[in-house]
Amino acid sequence: KGNRSWYDTYLRQLPNRQDLNQTYPHFAGAAIIDDFGVLPLIQLVQHMQMFDLKLQRCFEAWKGNLSMWGGELALVHVEWTHLHLALAYARTRRRSMASTYASNLSPEFALVPGADLFNTAVRGQANVKSKRHSYEFKLFAKKAAQAGAEVYDEYCRWCDNNVLMLLWGVVLDNNPNSLLTEGREFVCAPSFGSLPLRDVIL
Repeated sequence: KGNRSWYDTYLRQLPNRQDLNQTYPHFAGAAIIDDFGVLPLIQLVQHMQMFDLKLQRCFEAWKGNLSMWGGELALVHVEWTHLHLALAYARTRRRSMASTYASNLSPEFALVPGADLFNTAVRGQANVKSKRHSYEFKLFAKKAAQAGAEVYDEYCRWCDNNVLMLLWGVVLDNNPNSLLTEGREFVCAPSFGSLPLRDVIL
C-alpha cells in the first residue's frame, strides 16, 4: 500500500538495513563470522542465515512461478531485501498477543507501534506491564514515574545474555539468568579449524 497504509509513518521510522547491519547479529557479515566464528552465538547466527537462505530460495521460486496463484504479478514489486528486512522487524519488535481469552482468529504476534520503542532492563527494574485481549494491546505503568524518567519493558523473562544478543543485539548487566554455557571450556576453544579466542583477541 505504500504511503496509503495507516502504518506508513511508523514503518518509515524503523531502522533500515544499514542500521541493523551495525547491531543485529543475524546480519553479521563474513568478516565478523570469520573473526568470531568460534563462539556459540556466531554458530547460531550461521544457522539462522542458512535458514534465511532457504527462505530466500522459496520466495524466489514463488515469485517466479506464474502458474501459482498470485505468482509474479502480485510480487513483482517485492524484493528479497524488502522481505528480509520485514522479517527482522517481526523477529525483533513483535509482541505476543496471546491471552487466555484470545480466539482462534486472534493474531499470535503483532507489531505494536510505540510499544517497541522502550529499552529493556533486568527483572524487577521494568516499570511497565502489558495486557492483551484479542486485537487489543495495552501498556500500563507499574508504579508512579517522575517526569522524564525512562520507561523499561521486560523483553524476555527467561533469556540469558546469549539469547538477548542473538535476538536483539543487546546484553544486560547483572542479568539474573546464567549463560547456559558458563563453566564449559569449549566455549572459547577452537573448533572447525578456527583460531582460539585468545589468539583472535591478541
